[in-house]
Amino acid sequence: MAKIRVRKETNKLFVDFRFQGQRFREQTMLDDNAKNRKQLEAFVQKIEATILLGQFDYEAFFPGSNNIKKLKGGSMNFFAAVVSLINNTLVKFIIILLSLAHQGIHRHCYAVLLPHNGNISPVHQPKHCSSEQQLQ
Repeated sequence: MAKIRVRKETNKLFVDFRFQGQRFREQTMLDDNAKNRKQLEAFVQKIEATILLGQFDYEAFFPGSNNIKKLKGGSMNFFAAVVSLINNTLVKFIIILLSLAHQGIHRHCYAVLLPHNGNISPVHQPKHCSSEQQLQ
C-alpha cells in the first residue's frame, strides 16, 4: 500500500510504495497542505490500481525517475516474481467470482469453493437460493 509522506527538511510531499518486491520513494514538488494531499491521494490510488491489475508502467507514472534503472536492470528476484504472479492470479480469480455472482450463478461459485460435492451447507447457502436450485 502506498503512503503519502512529507520530507521534513523541505516540507514537500513524496510517495512511498512497494513494487515487484522493492521499495520506491518518489519526490514531488508539492507543499504539504490539504489540497495537495488530496491531489496526490488520487494519483496514488491510480498507482495502486494499476499495480493490482499488473499493468503498472513505472516510466509512465514517473518519467525521468532514477528508480527506472532499478527496474530495467532486471533486479526483480524470484520471490518478488512469485508474489507478483500470486497477486495477479488472485485479482483475476476475484474478478471472475464477482462476475459470476453478478450474473446470478451462485451455485457454480459455491460448488467450486466448498468441498461438499456441489451441495452447499445451510450455513453457507445464500438466502435467495433454495436447495432444489443448488442440485440442478
